[in-house]
Amino acid sequence: MKTTTLTLLGAAGLAVLLLGGCGDDDSCPAPAPGTQTLYLTDALEVGIDHVPYFCAEETNETQPLEFTTPTGAFGYRPGETCEFNLFGFDGNETIRFTDEAVQPVSGIAYVCDNNKTGGRTEGATDEKGEFEYKPDAVCRFRF
Repeated sequence: MKTTTLTLLGAAGLAVLLLGGCGDDDSCPAPAPGTQTLYLTDALEVGIDHVPYFCAEETNETQPLEFTTPTGAFGYRPGETCEFNLFGFDGNETIRFTDEAVQPVSGIAYVCDNNKTGGRTEGATDEKGEFEYKPDAVCRFRF
């Protein structure tokens, strides 16, 4: 019984470490040199947490999956393409890119596609930093 309890406590502790994230920006690891930060926010300028993404210089290059922070922050390097999985978003929710001063970032080229309905949108983020996408889309942005 003691061994089982200790094993369960150890497993729970490991899960907290692996799944807990960084909590707030102050406890997150420092970004790699050359990395810039933007934010995914909603219509109320609240960060959109835990959106899966990866960034790479080449679109077919495999990179580890990362997640936006509780403030919606994500890191990229200029010249990279970042792919965001918007599964669970219905296409009507406002998503925008903002900088640290919560100013919209316009002109980011993108292509969004959801293979379920063939819905594809493309263009560049508008003056509000917003973009069009279909439900459950995968969107690629060129930074």
